Amino acid sequence: MNNKTFTIGYSSIEHQSTHSNNVHRSANKYGQNKEEIASLESGYSEFKTEVFDVINTVIKPFLESKTVNLLAIGCRSFHELDFLEYVLEKSFQNNTSVEGVELFNVFNDERITIDNAENFKNIKNKNKNFNIVYSDNNLEHLIDPVNHFKNLIDIVDDEFYLFYVLPCWNDTNAEPTLGHPNLIHCTKTYEDFTINNINEYLNEMFSLAKIDKKVEFKVIHTFSNMLLSNCSFVVKVNKQ
Repeated sequence: MNNKTFTIGYSSIEHQSTHSNNVHRSANKYGQNKEEIASLESGYSEFKTEVFDVINTVIKPFLESKTVNLLAIGCRSFHELDFLEYVLEKSFQNNTSVEGVELFNVFNDERITIDNAENFKNIKNKNKNFNIVYSDNNLEHLIDPVNHFKNLIDIVDDEFYLFYVLPCWNDTNAEPTLGHPNLIHCTKTYEDFTINNINEYLNEMFSLAKIDKKVEFKVIHTFSNMLLSNCSFVVKVNKQ
């Protein structure tokens, strides 16, 4: 792989399991209970407002007449799923559903499928197509992002939307680590996080994935939050 994505192919994904102790972060970020989840003023209020606004104003116009099925990748616990259910219920009049994939399921939530986000082996068996894929600070933990995008194509509608939140390192000398092997070039600094650089990364991923179907994509939204050291993008994807 070229030096644009800075991906190191570690031989084991065991390091990802350290995030099984990260449930408290999900609770603080999305809300401890239904009252906090419904409030955009609690916890990470600016982040929650961003997620709500992106789904409600950027993605909603494309899916208003459709049943909305959202997959949360690396959802950690029920807190994130509860919040996303709340957002979809407020944004769409049609039927909606939220499911998650994670390496663990601490609370035995039936909405969470224990799975690897690089092959989606178990979620594929459900034969359900998703039209929104939400990923909050997970892509950077994947050893093989090429397989992530390759196998993602098998569990989505012909038209779907990627909503990915990534850490911005704000460090031009940032390098991959064992916990963050997929250091994406356009997340090194806020200045690097441009539509052109996101397109370059996705072009590389889909090209290397050698997907059987034709895939066309367009970045339709970007956002950077220096307070939380996050940057996010939304991509409209069509497969034929």
